[in-house]
Amino acid sequence: HLFNALHFNVTFPTSVTFLRRYSRVMSANSVEHCLAKYFTELAALDIRLAVELPSLRAAAAIVLAHLLGSMWEAEDQSSENVDPNTRTETFEDIYERMENIWSPSMVYLSGYPVEMILPVLENMVVAVIQQNQALTFRALRAKYVHRNQHFIGTHEMLRLGFLERIAGSLSLRDKTDD
Repeated sequence: HLFNALHFNVTFPTSVTFLRRYSRVMSANSVEHCLAKYFTELAALDIRLAVELPSLRAAAAIVLAHLLGSMWEAEDQSSENVDPNTRTETFEDIYERMENIWSPSMVYLSGYPVEMILPVLENMVVAVIQQNQALTFRALRAKYVHRNQHFIGTHEMLRLGFLERIAGSLSLRDKTDD
């Protein structure tokens, strides 16, 4: 009788389930949501991230998508003709952006403070960089090169050094904690 009452709809939540909720609460635009979805699918294929809870992978993915989006907008609006690869950001800069992105209401909703998201975010950034360099997971990338996926698989945002800047600043975290 229990299964009949549930209409045989017995599933477990995936990262995408949590991502939809986080995106809605954060008012993420469709590009940020799609980018975060790409990150969650990539995370499911990476051994460092596959062991994390789906809700935590989704939290790291949406934060990373927002970080990249804000860096992309800042570069786009900047009148300076500076190579993005030469810019540096400190761990404190990235952490402050993360705190602005992951509001107290998101902490309450998810149960994850920024400090819990940081290590997963760091592993996610490394996984995306390695995937871009090695051209692995071609089927996943091919899925995200279409208009309805906002051309995320080939988007410049993943190639302009933003990920490397985030990874570099996160690696400084270990040095500042000492």
